[in-house]
Amino acid sequence: MKPQNNILEPGRPETDFFYYNMPAAFRTGKALELFTAAERAGLLCWTITNQAEMDFDAGAEPNFELRPAPTGPIKTRAQLAYWCKRACLYLGIERGGTTNWKPFEALFGAGLKRTLHDLYTNGLVGDGIRLELVKPINDFFATLNTSTNEQ
Repeated sequence: MKPQNNILEPGRPETDFFYYNMPAAFRTGKALELFTAAERAGLLCWTITNQAEMDFDAGAEPNFELRPAPTGPIKTRAQLAYWCKRACLYLGIERGGTTNWKPFEALFGAGLKRTLHDLYTNGLVGDGIRLELVKPINDFFATLNTSTNEQ
């Protein structure tokens, strides 16, 4: 199901795919654009987590979860945490000048903040992050910022 753009419309049914599966902080048009672009770029994908135990004949509903795409560049939770940190800045949902981890941990699971330090290891480059691990993520946001500024 393709999400619709006007996700804040009053009376929006809770069955709307994007609205139903996202924390409240992500129920904005800008967040929809971000997550849709991440899917198109092969960074993230929706998966059905309960497919094995689903009884379709009984009308079972699938549980969807957003995860890094299996063939995409995000291979570790540390890289996912870095993507979330960049996404927080892009969406403007920081709290007190720091990353607001709560909606990302609701979406991807707890511990993202703790795993970000995995990128701060030996062979540091730039601001302490190993650039080869985050280059695809930085490229994604650079492209996203460019396309947003052109509109």
